Amino acid sequence: MIISNAKGISISPQPTKFGPIMFAGRLWEGLQALSDNGFSCVELSLRSVNDVSSTELRKRLDELNLKVSAFATGQACLFDRLCLGCDDPNQRKSAVDHFKRITDFALEVGAGAVIIGGIRGRLSGTGEDYHRNMKNGIQAIRE
Repeated sequence: MIISNAKGISISPQPTKFGPIMFAGRLWEGLQALSDNGFSCVELSLRSVNDVSSTELRKRLDELNLKVSAFATGQACLFDRLCLGCDDPNQRKSAVDHFKRITDFALEVGAGAVIIGGIRGRLSGTGEDYHRNMKNGIQAIRE
């Protein structure tokens, strides 16, 4: 069996201290650098679907022969408190709505995946808190 591993890095369209992100806030420059250096894919870390136009992104990816391997979602929790596992039902609903928008956006640009990483929220505290947050997160993901 032959396994082919694509090479890529993570880029954010918006400036961010969320890491590890290269070319944060310099999306087009980063995509060009990836293409120029033989990379075949990119992981995009989006805080919001409004960070970049799906049409413009798709066009640029096609021109550079790049694919989006995945969209990372952690910035929404870190900066906007949109966390799938949180206790507040209104915040959780906002996180679910945000996650749905990211998923639709990923389909528009032909991304391979949407990562449920940081958007899951913090899974810490006492055993009871941990399990409640985990249950909230699983329920939110099912939505």
